[in-house]
Amino acid sequence: YGNARQLFEQTMKQLGDPGSLMMANAMYHAGACAAELFQPDAERLLGMFINEFTEHANQAMARFYMGNIKYRQRKYEEAAGWYAGLSARDLRPGLSNELWFKKAYCDLSVNKLQEARLGMMRITDQSSMYFRPARYYYGHIAYLEKDYAAAMDAFQALKDDPDFGPAVPYYITHILFLEERFDELLS
Repeated sequence: YGNARQLFEQTMKQLGDPGSLMMANAMYHAGACAAELFQPDAERLLGMFINEFTEHANQAMARFYMGNIKYRQRKYEEAAGWYAGLSARDLRPGLSNELWFKKAYCDLSVNKLQEARLGMMRITDQSSMYFRPARYYYGHIAYLEKDYAAAMDAFQALKDDPDFGPAVPYYITHILFLEERFDELLS
């Protein structure tokens, strides 16, 4: 990404027409490279692209990158604003689970539990890196909403998971206690 960014920036300097499609493409790709490299000026570059080329085909991807920048900064309300209105079909193939998870996590972080739960439910591809975290957060939200059957199903599926498995017994124990299923609790 570093070399590509340099080439896109050289292209931007050489172009005479600041409103041309080539300028728009170079600006977008320079910003995308900066975002992928976690460089501090990524936000500025993408912001310029978003403001100057409002009808460009990469507008949705630029907004997705801006959301990711805010997400990494843990500014979840701002990230949610960038993700709002985006759909998986607007993005490059393979980014749908990432979009759904990050949107849902942002919703969870600002206590929009119903939206977060629905978002986590959308992630059904078990090969996705977002599947297991989505299942955990879905279970957590169900637990918070006192939907103990859904929470129990989610946590039971994660009991052998190396990352989330250690937290599962606490949830299951508490659910069994709250539902007064003492015989199961003692076994």
